[in-house]
This record gives sequence, C-alpha cells and structure tokens, in this order.
Amino acid sequence: MENDVTQLLGVGEDGNLVVSGRRLWWLDVYTGGPSKKVLVNPFPAGEFSSPVGVGRGLLSGGNIFWPTQGDDIGKIFVPSQSDRHPARQPIDLGAEKLELVTSTHLLVSAPDRLTGYKLDGRQE
Repeated sequence: MENDVTQLLGVGEDGNLVVSGRRLWWLDVYTGGPSKKVLVNPFPAGEFSSPVGVGRGLLSGGNIFWPTQGDDIGKIFVPSQSDRHPARQPIDLGAEKLELVTSTHLLVSAPDRLTGYKLDGRQE
C-alpha cells in the first residue's frame, strides 16, 4: 500500500479514511489498516488492474469522485464512500461535452473549456 497511495481524500461518512493513488483504499481511522467494513479493499483489487487513478479525487455527497485512466479512456469512477459499490455509471471524460451536477453547481466541460454555474444561475 505504501507505494500505492499519494492522496488523502478525507474521512468518509462511514468513518473510514479514504486514500487514493493508483487504487482507492478505505482505512480504519483507529488502526490505520485496511477497513474491514468494505468487502473489496482496495479498488481495483489487483495491484496492476485497470482502471488506474490519475489526479486527485474528492469526497462529496456520500460518494467518491475518482479520476482514472484505463484502456486509453479517462473516466471518473463514482463509488459509494461506505461500501465501494458504484453510485452511478462512470463519467466518460472522452465525451464531446460532459455535464456534472452537484448540490450547488453545474459543471460543463467541453474540449476547449470548463464552465461552472451556481444553481442560482450566475456564471463563475
């Protein structure tokens, strides 16, 4: 695990410390070891399995947004913070246009720009 982790994403809603790098790990905050609350830990299970984490993920709304690359296609995987099961289909970063709605913002990415809108309609 020591060569696998590069970012501390935070303590999830279930009390596990979520860390990432090449893979996602859920750590017990009291022991520092892999959490026994998560059935498959880390994700993906194999050390050289795909997808591979790239960049920094984030915790939001009970989910983990984890940027990855595999098979020459970038995707953001969205597993649940508590059980690792997918909360939704991965977000395809190769799409011509991508929209992501959070509780406060709409993010729209296009090949040449990223635009954020607050839910009140003001462009940022």
